[in-house]
Amino acid sequence: MKTNVKKLLIGALIGTVVGFVWGATEWFNPLLQQPYKQVKNQTEVNSTLIDNLDENGIYVWHKDTQLHLENATSVAEKDSNVMYFIAKNDGKYYQPGRFMGIEVLTQFLTWLLITYLFIRLDIRGHFDRIKFVGLLALVVGLGYVLPMWNWWGFSTEFVAIRWGNLLVGWLLAATAVSFYLKKQISINN
Repeated sequence: MKTNVKKLLIGALIGTVVGFVWGATEWFNPLLQQPYKQVKNQTEVNSTLIDNLDENGIYVWHKDTQLHLENATSVAEKDSNVMYFIAKNDGKYYQPGRFMGIEVLTQFLTWLLITYLFIRLDIRGHFDRIKFVGLLALVVGLGYVLPMWNWWGFSTEFVAIRWGNLLVGWLLAATAVSFYLKKQISINN
């Protein structure tokens, strides 16, 4: 089966627009912002971090250095004393235009691949395409989102929102792409 490049690109563009717009809902919906917490004494904390972090990266912070180094009797006791955080001390990093450009590109590549799978695997049924993408979103959630809760201690609320947002966004985009492909199949027949 030969892949129609025009159909593939238009399907990817449709998925990109729907996925990007849905993804924006997480940042503009105050209910979905609840897992994000503010630091107490933010000015002092910022100043201390900026003065003490030499480079961008993921840092491990032992809340009680003495306990960690000397008195911990088990790995669990050491690990219960650890916090992780990401530090970006480069003012050039936070550029909304850059973020949006990268997000549009990743959405496009995602939907290019998913549309390609729809066409190449010959998934013709509208609901079959939606179920296929729903399963992909569940797999991504299990393989990527859930480990954020398990290994990094992200809150259950944060992980549930991320996974739910992924699932709903992908189902909406899959529905739009599937309607387009259904229309294209009926035009070609």
